[in-house]
Amino acid sequence: MQAAIEAREAAIPGHPARDGRRLSRRGTDPPYTFGSDPTISARLFDRGLPHTRDASQLRFPRDVVFVKRMLGGHFGTLGHLQATARWREPALAFVG
Repeated sequence: MQAAIEAREAAIPGHPARDGRRLSRRGTDPPYTFGSDPTISARLFDRGLPHTRDASQLRFPRDVVFVKRMLGGHFGTLGHLQATARWREPALAFVG
């Protein structure tokens, strides 16, 4: 926090360095437990609600529908298991 206040960007985890690389956030994120927030589904639904009319006019590719359903299934399973971990690092390994 102090690094951000003092505009010391190089000391802020996740901030792009001058050469374009991002500094590691390894170990800085608190663990997250899936299923620990009973309101998250409602909040995600509410975020998409204003776009429902526009989305109903679109034809989504079957692959997009499949991936969305798979993600929903994974989140549901992780929530049922109340899986807890520092999820950022494993997720970043897949998205680069």
